[in-house]
Order: sequence, then C-alpha cells, then structure tokens
Amino acid sequence: MHMPKTIKQYIHRVGRTARAGRVGRSISLVGEEERKLLKEIINTNPDRSLKQRQHASSSEVVEAYRQRIDSLEDSIRQIDLEEKEEKELRLAESALKKTEEKLETGTSEREGRVWFKKATEG
Repeated sequence: MHMPKTIKQYIHRVGRTARAGRVGRSISLVGEEERKLLKEIINTNPDRSLKQRQHASSSEVVEAYRQRIDSLEDSIRQIDLEEKEEKELRLAESALKKTEEKLETGTSEREGRVWFKKATEG
C-alpha cells in the first residue's frame, strides 16, 4: 500500500470509519518522499484533530522486512497461479454441466423464448 498522491485521496482512504459515523485511527507509514504531503495534510486539517506521532524505524529493520516479503514472492506467485487455474477449471466444469443439461433436455440456445401471438395479431 502506498501513500495517496493527493490530500483528497488520502482523506477519502482514511475516512471510511468517519463516514460510517464511528471513531477510529489511521496509521500511515510515511517515507521521506511523502513527508511533505503528510505535513500538508496535517496543516490543512480544519479542526486540528489529526495527531502526528513519529516513530522512526531503522533502515536495518525495514530492510529485514523487505527481504522477508521478497522471499515470499515465489510462494505468492504460485498461489496466484493455482487460484487462476482453479477458477478456469470451475468455469469449464460449469460450461460442461450446461452443455450436458442442454443435450439431456434437447434444448438449444437458438430456441430461446417462445412468444405467442393472439389470433387477432395475425
């Protein structure tokens, strides 16, 4: 997840709880590139209810998590591929079932709906 590029997008993203009429918290992980936007968001807050708490993480900790996430990439790709294959299989099975039902009942798509005309309509 990345920090939105505009204040409007940021407020929309973090405001879901508020729009539901509830109180909540939003935690944004902000890097150096996004600090300017965060300051702008805080300064444009009309009721000054935004509170900024800064927690610095060492680059070693960030890098350790990045490596851990990167190490999972192959597993994630494999799971994604399996899910796509399962979806294709379900769709194929559904199409097969439909076709079998049509063969059993002797109906075709061309038959479609049958409309009746009144005798006076000709």
